Amino acid sequence: MNIIRKFPVLLLILFLAGCTEHQTREYSERVQAPAVEEADSEELAIVSGVIIEKIQQGKDGSVWRFRSNDGTEYAVVISIPNLGPKNSEKIDVIKPGSKVRIIGDSFMLGNERRLVATEIVVIQ
Repeated sequence: MNIIRKFPVLLLILFLAGCTEHQTREYSERVQAPAVEEADSEELAIVSGVIIEKIQQGKDGSVWRFRSNDGTEYAVVISIPNLGPKNSEKIDVIKPGSKVRIIGDSFMLGNERRLVATEIVVIQ
């Protein structure tokens, strides 16, 4: 009879022990791995130059070919979510030949230098 009274308590303890989160080192390393393995580390860049041409149009933005004043070429991602509501109003004035200063995250994707714009200033 004594064993029958302890059985529900034992089941409750096993149930609670099974519901706790167990995190192994292997799981932690896998979860914290970067999403894009091809991309090198990002760095903040402030670059001035000229928009050359539109490469690709998306639903909420586009990818442009951009040449900085020092001659480096970038594929610049210009999108509403990255720019935010304040800076996204300037998307309409960007066209080939526009002189701009772009602030954003720069990284290498394969052999192409990418720049994800977070702020754009059109230079008149």
